[in-house]
Amino acid sequence: MQKFLLHSSLANYDAVTKRWTFALEKRLSNPTRIRLRKATYSTPGDVSPHPQVVYLRSNALARMITRKHTMELRSVGHENASNVIATLTETHTRGRYRIVGGQTFPVNPNQSERNIDLYFTDGDTVLDGAAGSGSGTATGSDAEIVALDDLLLAWFDFAPARTLDAAYGEATDVGDEVANIYNRSPGPATLVYVNQYGNPLQLAAVGSAKGITRDGSWQSFADTSTPTGDLEETFCIHSLWITPSTSGAHSYLFDVMMLKIFTWDSNSIGYKDDAGSNAVLNFSTIPGRAYILTCERRDATQDYDGDGVVEGYEFHFRLEDLVTDVVTTDTVVQGNDHPGSEQVWRLGKASTHFFHVQGPFLIHNGNNADDMANCQAWLRNKYTGETGTSEEAATSGPATFFVELDVKARNK
Repeated sequence: MQKFLLHSSLANYDAVTKRWTFALEKRLSNPTRIRLRKATYSTPGDVSPHPQVVYLRSNALARMITRKHTMELRSVGHENASNVIATLTETHTRGRYRIVGGQTFPVNPNQSERNIDLYFTDGDTVLDGAAGSGSGTATGSDAEIVALDDLLLAWFDFAPARTLDAAYGEATDVGDEVANIYNRSPGPATLVYVNQYGNPLQLAAVGSAKGITRDGSWQSFADTSTPTGDLEETFCIHSLWITPSTSGAHSYLFDVMMLKIFTWDSNSIGYKDDAGSNAVLNFSTIPGRAYILTCERRDATQDYDGDGVVEGYEFHFRLEDLVTDVVTTDTVVQGNDHPGSEQVWRLGKASTHFFHVQGPFLIHNGNNADDMANCQAWLRNKYTGETGTSEEAATSGPATFFVELDVKARNK
């Protein structure tokens, strides 16, 4: 077994083809198996938005592999061979990707290569490796959230000054009671969530951040006065949260009238569809685990009612596992139509229990990709305890990568 270490700093980069190449002194001798042991990739520091996943591709390695190892599904014709060698998912740091687990490929001993090429794509789009190819990076800084300005409707960080008990004292330690939570500027000061009945909730940890969870039964928070938040037809909710510790527990996350979302049976996530029925998303969660959930209401991309016309709206959900770094998505028909006026906003729901831990969250109008990436990065930083400044420094400069290959050869 021979080990090959491929680092971007030692490769030849072609700015036209956006490919890195390594020239071997001689061809690999009688290779029979290649194991991709490690693969990491960082986008250029000024790229935004960042891909959800990155494909590692190689024409040379794909030619050596003896079987059709990957198929990229498309609307038509998915049987063509692909040169995707691995799928890299995002880590806790925005713009950094890695493979989860290794992968082994059988190779043809007679199809040996002298030059190894590597490149990275977002779907079919080849990613540029040079700095200066992007429009800015999401660092997760407070300044990026403030820049949302009047698009920002809710910015809840559970800072002590905005997280108060029933006597309006600050909640600072895990276990302290919480009866009132206040919006952070420039979010409108009129949005205030108040305990609805029974015992107040209690302060809880969400990684390095704080949040709220149950301290009894039948608990929920709401702002029952108007104005609450003036939602437009397209909007986003970004939430850092921990799933209920009990498998299959039913816990309401958000109710803003147009979007009602909750945990459901078999550790799934459900929502109210356009008929007002419970519909299950294509997500499977693990009890007691931290996630970042983005709920985006956007213009429809498909015909949901079968009349041959693409119209109306849809929900696009993104769920990021903060333990495995795996991101999954689902796109479904919209919920309620726009009510035409501001409505009651709720965390939790009457006749349910607040089984989950609700951490920091943001709600804003529009679905600009940069705005969404900034909000997700901010939540990620709250969870890890990092700052936007340190992340920006970590991701500055051109793209970098590292790949470790083990090549097994047979005796001549």
